Amino acid sequence: MGEALIKPVTRAAEALIRAGDEYHGLFPSLIDRSTFRMLDELPPEIPGQRRCDRAHRGSNLIHDEAALKTLYALSAYTGNPDYRAAADRYLERFAKHCTATASGLFPWGEHSYWDLDRDWAGSGYALRSLDEYARSQAPPSATHDHLRQAPAWLWEKLYSFNPGAVERFAEGLDWHWTEGGPPEEYNRHAPVTERKRARRRETANDFPRHSGFYIFDWAFALRVTGRAIFKEWIERAIAHWWEKRDSPGLLLIKSRPANIDINAPGQTISLAASLLESAEVLAPSHPELAAAMRTRAETYIDGFLAAPHDLERGVYAIESRRGDNSLVTAMPVWGSVYSIWPAAYIALVCLCAYRLTADERLYAWAESAGRRYATEPLPGDV
Repeated sequence: MGEALIKPVTRAAEALIRAGDEYHGLFPSLIDRSTFRMLDELPPEIPGQRRCDRAHRGSNLIHDEAALKTLYALSAYTGNPDYRAAADRYLERFAKHCTATASGLFPWGEHSYWDLDRDWAGSGYALRSLDEYARSQAPPSATHDHLRQAPAWLWEKLYSFNPGAVERFAEGLDWHWTEGGPPEEYNRHAPVTERKRARRRETANDFPRHSGFYIFDWAFALRVTGRAIFKEWIERAIAHWWEKRDSPGLLLIKSRPANIDINAPGQTISLAASLLESAEVLAPSHPELAAAMRTRAETYIDGFLAAPHDLERGVYAIESRRGDNSLVTAMPVWGSVYSIWPAAYIALVCLCAYRLTADERLYAWAESAGRRYATEPLPGDV
């Protein structure tokens, strides 16, 4: 049975590796399933997807992270070194060839990628006008957004291939802090191809989960470089949301405008998990900072669990009202659209935090979601 299950996975992995041979090991983001070559035409976006969030004629490491991890697992399981070699080839090419940006930030994430045709940092926003982009003679203005947290194993791999690129990326994260203020504020978007600070908008764009991504990146950089500036930046990022929590420990979806009253339980537990993972990285070298991270993470976990979830009925809050803690929006079970995560996503974050805390309440939350999936058939339109 094990071999029957693994065979389709290895077949897909080998097709993906072949597709990357033409691009020094980088995987094309959109592939024709009949030819295994990169698509020439950008297909229409599916419901809930934005055109500018794809990597047409390009490669996006944040999209490929899980596939690369699978290749390492396949190599360990099958004993075939080719899978590991393919993953290493991809990451070495990215680390050494795709990271020399003006800001130090990598062309990956939600809005940028590596353009495999033009061999430069591509912009998802440029996909809004494909003809205009095709005529361009210079790299477009690309925007950095982390999309999700880059895990420790990925940072370790990239650092082994190009330590300087990882350090420059950690420095480049400072461009996410905006001009203006007080108060200090970061924007989840920052320029990749320019050395300038992110723009402060009419409403804040400082989603809590993104500060957790930056904190983890800086934690890794602090561990491997020992540079005090990364510790300072971690402490600044930790402080940004700490004074903005409500009494249960929930965080707003963004810090401005002043009258916003929507809490974001999913963002809150995401930041908690990032703090816990960062504490694991720094505990040997910076125990006091790690302890502070754990203390704040525990408060945010309490806040997440205090949100108006109903585990018995399988209702999971993704937005709640600050003040009366009423439900605003529930997470879908099957299917999702931009900015609305399915329950499975947050269940995985809960399990991550559970692994690091042994807090049984987090396991119960994830178990409730799992039971909901087990009893609810996959709809035909998803």
